[in-house]
Amino acid sequence: NILKDSLDKVNEKQVEADNITNDFISGKNVDVHQMMLGMEEAKMSLQLAIQVRNKVVEAVQELTRMQL
Repeated sequence: NILKDSLDKVNEKQVEADNITNDFISGKNVDVHQMMLGMEEAKMSLQLAIQVRNKVVEAVQELTRMQL
């Protein structure tokens, strides 16, 4: 399923960003640049998923307004 696979990838990005951030907070040797990139990738993938969801909701609402 394409939708499930896409959401799994979004979740994976979020988990990776959380892990590297937790490593940084706990004092492990973390490249700050990589941490920031990971956080930004996670943020962008989540924003894209939200936009796709909003478009799907709009399409469903439009279909329900149409008279068959």
